[in-house]
This record gives sequence, C-alpha cells and structure tokens, in this order.
Amino acid sequence: MKYSRRVFALSTLAAVSAAALALSWALRASLPDLDGVHALPGLDRQAQVEFDALGIPKILAHDRDDAYRVLGFVTARERLFQMDLLRRRTAGRLAEVLGAALAASDRRHRLMGFEDVARRILQRLPDEQKQALAAYAAGVNQAVAAMTALPPEFLALAYGFSAWRPEDSLLVVLAMGEELTWSADAERMATIMAAALPPRVYAFFTPAAAHPSSATVLPKAELAALLTDAGVAGQPGLIAPAPAPQGSNAWVVGPGRTRHGRAMLANDMHLTLGVPNLWYRAELRYGPVELTGFTLPGVPLLIAGSNGRIAWGFTSIQGDFIDLVTLELDAADAGRYLTPQGYRRFGERVETIRVRGGADVAVPVRTTQWGPVAAETLLGKPVAVNWTLLDPAATDLGLLDLDLAGDVPAALAVFNRAGSPPLNALVADAGGHIGWSYTGKIPRRFGLDGLTSRSWADGTRGWDGYIPPGELPRRVDPPQGFIVNANQPMVTHDAAAACHRSHAPRGNAVWDAQRPVMFSAAFPLRSVWENHREAELLRLMECSPGHSQETLKIPLRGDSVFLNRWGGCFLQITSAQSQTTFADVDATRSVAGCVPTRSVGTMAYYPHVIGHGFDNGYRASRIAERLGEMQAMDEHDLFALQLDTRAGFYRYYQQLALSLLDADAAAEQRIKANLAAWDGRAEPDSAGLAILVEFRRRLIEAVIPPYLEKCRRLDARFSYFWPTLDLPLQQLLETQAPELLPAAARFPDWRAWLRGLLLQAAAHAAPVWGETSQALIAHPLSAALPALGAWLDMPPESLAGCAECVRLHEQRVGADERLVVAPGHESAGILHMPGGQSGHPLSPHYRDQQAAWAHGRALLLRAGPALHKMTFIPGVRASCPPLGPQPSWPQCGQDGRAPGEQP
Repeated sequence: MKYSRRVFALSTLAAVSAAALALSWALRASLPDLDGVHALPGLDRQAQVEFDALGIPKILAHDRDDAYRVLGFVTARERLFQMDLLRRRTAGRLAEVLGAALAASDRRHRLMGFEDVARRILQRLPDEQKQALAAYAAGVNQAVAAMTALPPEFLALAYGFSAWRPEDSLLVVLAMGEELTWSADAERMATIMAAALPPRVYAFFTPAAAHPSSATVLPKAELAALLTDAGVAGQPGLIAPAPAPQGSNAWVVGPGRTRHGRAMLANDMHLTLGVPNLWYRAELRYGPVELTGFTLPGVPLLIAGSNGRIAWGFTSIQGDFIDLVTLELDAADAGRYLTPQGYRRFGERVETIRVRGGADVAVPVRTTQWGPVAAETLLGKPVAVNWTLLDPAATDLGLLDLDLAGDVPAALAVFNRAGSPPLNALVADAGGHIGWSYTGKIPRRFGLDGLTSRSWADGTRGWDGYIPPGELPRRVDPPQGFIVNANQPMVTHDAAAACHRSHAPRGNAVWDAQRPVMFSAAFPLRSVWENHREAELLRLMECSPGHSQETLKIPLRGDSVFLNRWGGCFLQITSAQSQTTFADVDATRSVAGCVPTRSVGTMAYYPHVIGHGFDNGYRASRIAERLGEMQAMDEHDLFALQLDTRAGFYRYYQQLALSLLDADAAAEQRIKANLAAWDGRAEPDSAGLAILVEFRRRLIEAVIPPYLEKCRRLDARFSYFWPTLDLPLQQLLETQAPELLPAAARFPDWRAWLRGLLLQAAAHAAPVWGETSQALIAHPLSAALPALGAWLDMPPESLAGCAECVRLHEQRVGADERLVVAPGHESAGILHMPGGQSGHPLSPHYRDQQAAWAHGRALLLRAGPALHKMTFIPGVRASCPPLGPQPSWPQCGQDGRAPGEQP
C-alpha cells in the first residue's frame, strides 16, 4: 500500500513537472526573437530592422508599403493579443473567446454593425491606402506563420488566431473613434432635463461657459419651486460617477520663445492605462521619409511624432459627433417611421453572437436612413443613432500623407481632408511656424445644435454632410508665440446657432490661450472686470450699426484690455501688454430674446456647432500661464510642464472649507492645519488635497440632486454629470439663498450644513492623496486570473497629479505617452510611456519603460544604438498554421495571403 502511494505520488509529481516544463517551453517559445533573417513575401526589396536597448524598432525599407509590411510583422510579434482584442471588441466578437460575460459588450457593438462599416470603408479607400492596409496585414499574418507558439494569452484562453484582414485595421481605427466620440449618454441626459425642468434651470445646470466668472443667471424662483417639490434626502445615484478624464494636452511654441530658435511640439494623450500600453514606439525610414514617434498596434500609421520637417500631435475635441434622432412611428403600422420623404419601412437584420461555453445569442437590429435604432427608448420613443463613425465616408487613412508634409500649411491641408476620428491637430515645422486646426469629419448641422434629441421627420433639421475642409478653422503663428489645447473649445459658436435650441438660449464660451476672462451683456460684470463703469461696457455691447469707432480701456490684473466697436457692432478685444488680439466677436448676430454670453476667445464666432461638454479649461489656462512666463525654452522645459502638478482648480474649495471651520474647536485643528498647509499641488504626500477632492465630491452629491429629482421621475435611469458643473455648484454655494437650502429641514442655514459635509469628507478622505492617486495599470486578464496579477500588471505606485492637473492622473487613467520634439532636432526629442514595447510578460521589454514614466524621467525620442538586427528578404509565402478554429472569420489562404490581398 505504501509502495502504491509512493508510486502515485511520484507519478503525480512527474506529471506536474512535465506540465510545468511544457508550459515553460510554450511561454519561452512564444517570446519574440529580435535577430535573424526572415523571408517576407510581398517585399519589393530587402528591408532591415534594428532594435535598441528598449526594443524600439528602426525600420529601414525601400518604400511605404515595404515599411508597413515590416511594421505589421514586428508589431504582431509583440502585441498580437492586444490587436486581436481591439478588433474583436469593435466587431462584437469577444464572447466567442471570453464567454458570456462579454455578450453585453458584443450586443452593443453588433447593433452598430461596425464590421460592415469597416468593409464599406475599405471599398471606398484610394488604392494607396488599400495597399498600405494589405501590406500591414500580410506582415501580421507572416509573423504568425513564423511563430513556434502563439503568445501566452492565447495559450491561457485556449483559442487560436484568425488571419488579420485589411478591414481589421479599420476596426481598430473605429475602436479609437468610439472611445473619442461617443456622447449619446450626455444627449439622453440633456433631453430628459430639457423635458423635465424649467428652461432656465435646464440652462443653469448645463452651462456652456467654462469658468465661474462667466456666471449664468441664477433662476432662484424656479429652483426654489423644484426644491419644495423634491424629497427630503434626494435620490441616490442621481449624480453619475464622473467619467474617466480622457483627453490630452498639446501645445506648440514658436521659435521666438525657444532656446535653440526652433519651433517645438509637446503632446501627452490621456486615455485608459493598460498592459501593454496602447501605443507602440517605432522609427520608419523609406525613401526620403524619416518617421519617429508612436503607432497604434493594428494600424499602419504613425499616430504622432515627427518626419524631420514637421512634428504633430493630437487632443480630443470632446465635441458632438452623434445625434439621437427621435423617430415618429406610423400609427397604423409600427414597422414604418416618418422621414422628410414620407413613411419608410425599417430595415431589419439579426446578428448572432456566438458565446463560448454557452448558447448563441440572437440580436434583432432595426435600421433607419439615419442609423440603427438604439436598444433603449428615450422618453418612451425610439431613437436612431446618427453617428459619424457609422458613415463609411467619414473614415479613411488620409493621415498617411503626413509622411511627406513639409510645413505647417501642408500639414493642415492633410489634417483637414483626412477621415480620422475628429481631433484637435497641432503642428510645428522646421521653418519655425506653428499651427492648429481640426482633423476628421465634423457634422454640418442645420436646425439644431445636437445637444438634445429631436425629430428630423419634417426636414427642417438634420445634417447637411460635413464641414468642408476650407471652412474648418485654423490658427497659424499667433502673436503670443504659442497655441495650447487641453480639450477646451477652440471656437465659439455663432450666437444665432447657439440660440437655436427649443428650450433655452445658450452660448459657447472659450478660454483664451493667455487670459481666461469672460463677459456677458446680460449680467452684472463686477466679478469679472475691474475699475470700470458697468454702464459703459453695457452701452458698448449695445448694437447700433453706423456708429463711429469707440474704444473702452479697462485695467485688468496689471494689463489693460481695449474693447473696440465700430459700424456693425463689431467688437475686438486687445491686450495692451502683449498687443495680442484675443478675439473678434460679431455682436450683431443674435436672436430675439437671446443675449449670448461672449468670451475672450481664441477665435471669432464660428457658424457651426462643434460640441457642448468641453473641458472646464483649467489645464489649458495653466499651460498658457506657464508658457507666457517662460522664455528660452528647450525640450526639457516643455517636458517639465507636462509634469506640472499645480491644482488651482481646488483653491475655491480650499477657501470655502477654511471659512467653515471653527477656530476654537480642538477637534477641527488637524483638518484646518492640513487644509491651510496645502500648497496648491497634487503631490502624493498631500493630506489637504485628499480632503478637498472628497469635499467637492460630497458637495456635488448633496447640493445638486434635489433640484433634479423631476428628471429621475421622468426616467428612472436618469443620472447627471456635466463637465462644467462646478459653475452652477459654485453659484449656489456663493449665493447661499435660504430658500435654496436643500437640507432646510435638518439644518438652520447653509453654513451649518456645509460644515457637516466638510467634517464628513475629512473623516472619510484618505490620509494622503497618494492613496487615492495610486496607479493601477492592469493586464486585461488579471481580473479573471488574480493570482497572476503581480506577474501581468504594472507595480502599483502612488503618483503625483490629479484629474485637474496638467499632469492628469487617476488610478486607471493618465498620460499614456509624453512627447516633446522640435522638427529637425529629433536627437534632443523626448518620448516615454508606461509599460514597454512588448506584450509578453517574459520579455525584458514588458515593463522596462515603466519606471521612467512613473517617476517623470525623460527618455529619448530616437531609438538608441542597435543591439539586435533583423533582416527581411522577399520570399515564398508560408501558409498560416492551423492555430485554432474560428469559423466566423476567414483563415489565411493556402498561399499565406491576408484575405483580400492581391498577389
């Protein structure tokens, strides 16, 4: 018996050891080799890749197609699982390999029909873009064919890899577009608010302005009536969790402000952080082209970087590229909906989601001429999703042409005609010029501004295509010598368009790059302007065409601002100190009953609606403030500004909190000391900031919900969030009208109530900010396999920064790259990112850039000396190995070509 047990134990140990050895072999076998000679069918001529100490490839190829064929090969070896997840997520095919937990995500994406959109985009592309996609796909598939074993994730999930197709790269582009442009939830919220609330209350809680000094009117009577009608405690969950702060910082600086006399670009993009990082660093050299920067795995394109003559980067516009169209059904036939041409029948299809380990899920989809019908009704009516992302004409790879752009005008022309996700595009050139414009397709609306859902059935509202490239705004070489965008609006809407809403007049305010000062003809201005007679400014704002020019000088914070008016009521705002014209505003544009709030902005009123829920502008203001103070800047100065942790946004809440504490209360001394000691920066050891962030959160959740309870009654799913909600919040806190006290039944006055909220915040806040700001950068499988988290995830670290800092950081969101470069001076350029080049946990390049990113150390933009070298020669195609059945997607052909690739 003992002998049998011993034999069993030894056999078990041997089996476990064999399994461990097999697993170890499989993991090691899947590690990418960075040396050797590879046959790469389709190459025009021999190509070479050099890898430096960080695994950054320098690709030397004959032409663009050869370069992207090689890029597809080397990227797939490092990021294959990431690429597969990106295409599967957009196509709605995650449940096929990950099971029922992902069926809901698949359902949303299948409803949109992204796979069909990608196919139709591909059909429309010009030949040179199709060739780049086909070359990249062929490189990916050849890399897979050459693998001894697939990456570890495929082994862990026991599934194979389907051949990469050109349209899969477009699915990855659409994945980025979805992340950057989905705003239907905000439109649902605004539609419910417009239906449930008095017009002035609706406008009050959805301010278009970006700063509290441009205060909209406080509708006391309407707010008091809502408060009387509200429940005592409000409704939980009425304030939506703040969405992840996804945006970016970018600025360009002219040669007059730099130490070396060159124009410079700085760009850090803010997206969800993950393992591996979203971007893949690369250099590509072919013909006369030298590209340096970072790419998106799955897409043959340098996303941002330099070609030696121009350097470019992007930020999210945070605009409005989607409309929910209210559908009017035929009372006699619910299968028809009304259009300007009469009733039309819904299109219908059924999507089948294959679920690993479960039954297939059928998803019925109805379609209209405007887009698919959303799964959820809005105010009891069906709505269609009209979205730029679903229009094949709105997406292409036009940004490929940046490789040959030689100066700012050429780059802006590429940006304006390209079909990328809509973005702010900033560029500097080797000649010392700087510029900004939009890239991507932006709707040209008529009859509506897009914030709320409306019917388009009578033809008086809708989209008239897209804003033509020649009508997109631009800014080139401004007098102040720099251009900044940090997701603030860059143009103000035409006043007439802004007043076109059915519920409340609105205007879109802008933060100027230098001086975020706003004024309004409708409200007292004492809080904004200093040392002037209010009547003079109000008279200046009156429209009286034909008057001679008038000038009003207004002292302002050590400077003077001149307001000029001449015939036609045309206003110009000029700084005496910098001689900078901040904005030209046509004051004659108005609608009866609508007095728009005007601002000192970066552009004149713009005739097209770009968006509504822009960033509050603090980051942009801080960047501009620092740039205005700096002279003789170099790359490291701009990099240091990217790491700026000043959080002046919270100064208001610091002052409020200190005013509420009782100086004689011993129990409050520690709180007061921590708040008073806060130096205005978001550093990990700050106890004061931890209290202030929690205090603001509690203020939002306590002050605002009672006024919005009618919205929840109208729709049980309603929740509220607005990017500039601090504007109405601070107005209520400043006014402290007794009739507007939400907790009047329990507290004698505002001060007592707010003091209680502060003490609660102090009791529940983390001891120091670092406990809240800890970076949690996780691999997509670590949640399902927590035992492997320490192996798969980046080490958690408490980092400086916050959501309202230039160094934007939250636990799972932050700068996924920091780029600084002067075109033509790339050797001094800077680029770092979290994680590393490789997605393989055993690779030395899995996390070798993490420490530099976390601790704010600069890494060189250019690849270093070559430590490994890979040579590619034109060769015979190898068939893709049978790496697992995926019956719904095509496999490689017998000759190894990507599906659709021409011989």
